[in-house]
Amino acid sequence: MALLNHPTIFRSLAALGFCLVWGVMAVNGSLGTLLETITTGVFPDGRVLKAEYTGVWFIDYLLCILVVFFDSLLSAADPAPYLMLLELVATLFVVNMMTLVEGRRPGGSTWLQHPAIWQYAWNCGGVAVFLPIWVLLYVKQGSAVASRLSAAHVQALPFTAIWSLLLVLPLTLPPLVGASPSQVQIGIVIFFLTPPLFVGCQSFLRSIFSRTLSPSLSQRNTKPIGTSYLIAGIASALVHVGIVYRANFSSSTDTSLDRIFFPHYNAVQLHRPDTLSNGALLFIQYDYVLMSLTILLLGIHIHCLDPATKDMRATQFVLAFQLE
Repeated sequence: MALLNHPTIFRSLAALGFCLVWGVMAVNGSLGTLLETITTGVFPDGRVLKAEYTGVWFIDYLLCILVVFFDSLLSAADPAPYLMLLELVATLFVVNMMTLVEGRRPGGSTWLQHPAIWQYAWNCGGVAVFLPIWVLLYVKQGSAVASRLSAAHVQALPFTAIWSLLLVLPLTLPPLVGASPSQVQIGIVIFFLTPPLFVGCQSFLRSIFSRTLSPSLSQRNTKPIGTSYLIAGIASALVHVGIVYRANFSSSTDTSLDRIFFPHYNAVQLHRPDTLSNGALLFIQYDYVLMSLTILLLGIHIHCLDPATKDMRATQFVLAFQLE
């Protein structure tokens, strides 16, 4: 499978992802509606946008872009945008764990050693755009770099995995408890502060374990790595099963599998209250499709490696995704 080592495949996926998420959003008018919402301070359905967070105009404007986009998914009249967002966020549990694990391997690519930045990249710019780039760097690094994590890092990973599940609550919980629009929007901003908390938790726990672990503890014990992937994978799978169950047993077409998971370009109609929510839904549906294709190609690449050189840490990642 030397073809999968060719950078053109993942570069093409990243370019295709940019066209399908940002290009389509610009063409169908939902990006213009998003910018208009920031300018007017009012959503198409009449809700008020909270526009000030830091007092610095440039930072607040960037935050407003994120707030308007995600608020349109969380506060839409039909549940499909929220369910699709929940599915995407849950699937990223495993992806974020992999970026953390690979970012902590000594001797690895410098570009892979900043998991918080990668998490910001797909949270703000689209998984479809940046995950293929991350995978390209990972594949180019190859199995030559297979240095083990320190024992302290390994032992900290399962606890960090549990912590990562809690970090999505500011984004996903407020709409479920009937929070006000301003509270929902503040929750979105808080969510975008969590990537450093994710990485910081791992660093904090590593420092604790480095002082408390027995010096005789073997660094060959990689079981906690598999456990961390298992925690993230099971949580992701439970969310997925719950969404599929609701879609299958709901009498409403608004929560059908087709409505939630499959992109429908014609669903976005200009000058309607749902223009923004449907445009954002289409964005993350394409995100999900391209992310799944990227992961599939990575899985094929890993399983087709020569058994003598196969990198088992990547195999654990693929196995975690097989839970879904």
